[in-house]
Amino acid sequence: MSEQTPSRQTLVEYQKGEIKAELEPWLSAIAEAVRGVWPDPDGIDRVLAEALPGQPKCRLLYLIDPEGRQISSNVSPEGIDPSFRGQPLADRPYFRATLPYRGLTLSPVYVSRRHHILVITALYPLHADDCLQGFIAADFFVDDLELTPRQPRESTVWKQFRGDRAIRGTLFLQERITSRLDEHHDEVNALLTSLMQRRGVFHVLVHFSSARAVIWLYDDPYRYQLLGPDELTDPATALIYGRSAYPAEAVVAPEAIPRVLERFKALRNADENIYLRSGSLNLINGLVGLTFSCDGSHYMSAGEFLERDLGFWFGRNPGD
Repeated sequence: MSEQTPSRQTLVEYQKGEIKAELEPWLSAIAEAVRGVWPDPDGIDRVLAEALPGQPKCRLLYLIDPEGRQISSNVSPEGIDPSFRGQPLADRPYFRATLPYRGLTLSPVYVSRRHHILVITALYPLHADDCLQGFIAADFFVDDLELTPRQPRESTVWKQFRGDRAIRGTLFLQERITSRLDEHHDEVNALLTSLMQRRGVFHVLVHFSSARAVIWLYDDPYRYQLLGPDELTDPATALIYGRSAYPAEAVVAPEAIPRVLERFKALRNADENIYLRSGSLNLINGLVGLTFSCDGSHYMSAGEFLERDLGFWFGRNPGD
């Protein structure tokens, strides 16, 4: 991934920027109208009800004071419900975040207590004579929002994640047990190489201890296929999958595939206590994924993976 590729957090901020740009004029107009009826609660409710159709995706519109207590009714497409006046909202995620004293602020995305789905709240400050009177709050279901799609690209920079501490604590009390895949490792690697180089498989995840693999085909990427021990250890399985051109989008060279798989074999057999439990290779984003017996996981580019010798993995504890 290039250094210019936005992070996921940056993409989230882009999306929030789009939401704010759309909502700010609407909420600003509501604030001006509320100031005209302040502090009459019934008048505030009427203003909110008249403004609600201006944002059809808004699920709830209401006013809260600076201490987080609701001033208005709940105003929704279903009508006005005054029973919510006075309820304390200071513990809600949107109120615990930095509040907007000038301009619109969007809350973190949170789970609605009532609907148990993702919600985001827009808060707009209400001022009178330079004094903060409260905040106009507008709730939106995230799934209702129509935003510009922004697809993140997975970084190929080496990442590692610690595993289950219970497994790590008993690491040296366990030993690798030879699986059916281990007994046929060369045949399995030859099959997987054929599937990835010539038969349309762009992603493979190999579980060594249970002798199974999960594969994804370039022409049918939304459904994975499971190869059990019988299919995985039988080279004739290749006959099921027709020949296919190597994906033009692949960033892993075809000749690197058997080298990656052979390195999996080496990591599987290098030590009786610390050994590879599963390994994956994706030709499109170029990532290799590894999970060791200590339950630690690593992700890196195929190129970097091939540059690392066994000393890199066993000179220190894999998964640390």
